[in-house]
Amino acid sequence: MTSILVIDDDAVVREVIAEMLRNAGHEVVEADTAAEALELFMDEEICLVVSDIVMPDLSGLELLEAMRLHRPNLPVVLVTGANTRDNLREALTRGADGLVAKPFTQAELCGAVKTALDRAGRSERDLRERLLAPTLTSALANAIEAREEGMRGHCEHLTVLAMRLGLAFALSEEEIETIRLGA
Repeated sequence: MTSILVIDDDAVVREVIAEMLRNAGHEVVEADTAAEALELFMDEEICLVVSDIVMPDLSGLELLEAMRLHRPNLPVVLVTGANTRDNLREALTRGADGLVAKPFTQAELCGAVKTALDRAGRSERDLRERLLAPTLTSALANAIEAREEGMRGHCEHLTVLAMRLGLAFALSEEEIETIRLGA
């Protein structure tokens, strides 16, 4: 089962966050330092990170950047005691998926976690769809050709002609790929 990694150097805050998430049905692992968090991150199957921004060894923002080197789409919710516009701007600029200000309720925390997980799920689905589109288009063309004896090779021939026209008109690679998929 995938877990949410909770990082906070304040044991009481960390335990409260972990308990709120467990009460909402999440599996949770905890770390009190960024170093411990990075170790758990590499060893465990982590689906989301909830981290304090201000910690003694690395800030939550620095930790976010280190983790994103390994998993660029990892959802991260940051927790802060200083709810300023600058904190929010910096957190979002550096890629946080959510920011929760202390003190917070279980509903606020779980809402931020749900939003981050939903967004990550949509991003993953969109990527899968973009990667599968050429394969599905090709499979559909092959199915049409297989069904109609007179159509055998017709779709492929049209695709080649359309791509040649794209090259003749000096279209970009992206435009030619769009033509190929459409043909």
